[in-house]
Amino acid sequence: MVRILTLWLVALVMVGCSRQMPSIGEVALLGAEYPVGGEWPSRVDVAVDVDNAGGKLKLLRGRLRVSYDGRRVVVLTLERKVVVGGRASEQVVLPLKVSVARSSQSLALREALREGNLERISVDWQLALRRGVAYAELEQPMRPLGEVLEAEQREQLIEVLKSINE
Repeated sequence: MVRILTLWLVALVMVGCSRQMPSIGEVALLGAEYPVGGEWPSRVDVAVDVDNAGGKLKLLRGRLRVSYDGRRVVVLTLERKVVVGGRASEQVVLPLKVSVARSSQSLALREALREGNLERISVDWQLALRRGVAYAELEQPMRPLGEVLEAEQREQLIEVLKSINE
């Protein structure tokens, strides 16, 4: 289960970054908090290696929503502001709140991720950030996950999915 969540977090980082933003390296799950008797974590901390050639960047708000067959299943929300140092390579910790719909769609989504079947999975996201005095709110409307990620990123995602089944 934690591996599947890590996969979503990798997708969040891939989706939320464009060419003007820092490049992303390794992504690792640092910890997860589970509610009593819960199958899905309610909160996770993710470490991301970031190479930022530009100035200091502040992630003010962020949200990634994952849908399966058009129904929203998982929402990952940035819990607090995160600062990425300027002109440096460093590890940044992203504290994320996880909300999962308690429905048959969550089981179907988990199975699709295990099988590497991305056709019915869609994502949308919002990100508010500041670099210096510039402020931007970026948004991606609901699109299939396969369209949001570039071919190389899709291949990496499928490799991660295959490793989950081992």
